[in-house]
Amino acid sequence: MPVVKDLIQDWDAFLWNKIDATKPWLEPNGANGGEEQRIPDPVMARVRKAMSCFYCGLCDEGCTVLPVDFNFLGPAALTKASRFTWDPRDQAVRERLQILERPKGMWDCVHCFEASEHCPREIAPTERIMEMRDEAFKYGITNEKVARHHHSFAASIKRSGWLDEGRLAIESEG
Repeated sequence: MPVVKDLIQDWDAFLWNKIDATKPWLEPNGANGGEEQRIPDPVMARVRKAMSCFYCGLCDEGCTVLPVDFNFLGPAALTKASRFTWDPRDQAVRERLQILERPKGMWDCVHCFEASEHCPREIAPTERIMEMRDEAFKYGITNEKVARHHHSFAASIKRSGWLDEGRLAIESEG
């Protein structure tokens, strides 16, 4: 976390600017003409899980990507974005996923599960990021390198039953 001075950290750079970049607000879909929408509890369970985050920043502190690339959005911001990705009242899911698929977004997570390990609320940020990736695939939103990596990984396993890491690197990065 960037330090401003003794015992004072820069929370804007560490967390709030990153959350703001994910478009962290609800874009109502207007399905009921502006009336209140009642959503069944099972549908909202996933949303409520993400909403229980109180932004302590411990998931970002545990993230193994942030020490290497501070511009990575980080698990806290991506967890906030997942809250709106799963909200059935939101009409901007595709737009939000397109924002998150950019470099330094959800595809840069190495899914080491350290963020989930550090979360005191058991929100499981790593799992949320992986679910958003799956949702992005459903919308046809992929990062080109990630798509090449995915196809190379699957082809290697289908071909030999083993992962050919040398081939994976060549086919993913070129």
